[in-house]
Amino acid sequence: MAGKVMFQEFAGSKIWNHFKCSVCGKLAECNSCKKVLKCEGGSTKGLHNHLKSQHQIDLLKRSNIEESAISHTCAVRKLDYYMNDASLPAVLARMTACDGLSFNIFTTSMDLRKPLAALGLSLPRSVVGIRDQVLKYGQQLSQDITRNLSIIKSKGQYFSLTLDEWTSLQNKRYLNINIHGIGFFWNLGLVRIKGRFSSEACSKIISLKLKEFGIEFETDVISITTQTGVQ
Repeated sequence: MAGKVMFQEFAGSKIWNHFKCSVCGKLAECNSCKKVLKCEGGSTKGLHNHLKSQHQIDLLKRSNIEESAISHTCAVRKLDYYMNDASLPAVLARMTACDGLSFNIFTTSMDLRKPLAALGLSLPRSVVGIRDQVLKYGQQLSQDITRNLSIIKSKGQYFSLTLDEWTSLQNKRYLNINIHGIGFFWNLGLVRIKGRFSSEACSKIISLKLKEFGIEFETDVISITTQTGVQ
């Protein structure tokens, strides 16, 4: 006879305010009617459908501001949260990463500096100063992700990874690493690949990157999906 399924509270996206997640991560129990639903692979579509049809709760229509509010219980932030950040480091990071603007143009273009100044943003006058602001924002996001992963890890949750290899126009190779949990995922950034990319080299790169975010490759990760050209 199969053992009783154990459910526990999980601090992920807003959906988990209405469900408890099984220890195995494959089932969810509704807090209101105790109905058990499947949520394999972190999919919460069935949970949203249940709330909407059975309890007239449509979380997908809630405001972006509410969804992206900072929470001490590790609420998942939507991309809109970061795009709406109007601080100087965030604006510079978006304009360089999303719009492809160089650090140098912020120091030489008065047509660019004037509207930003009108928004109350005081731009550094050197390329190094612009670069430092962008790096500052990157460090802020890394610390935020590390803090959230630590909270999830402390609750006994495990993680999975998806990997993909990318080659730039300059023929430089990079490994992209995403970390997944129940109802969320974060991108941990690109890691430069140099030389022959064996399975041992891939494992080392992953392990070092995960350690930056407080995650142990050997004990905290239970699955990996990859499309990399590992030799």
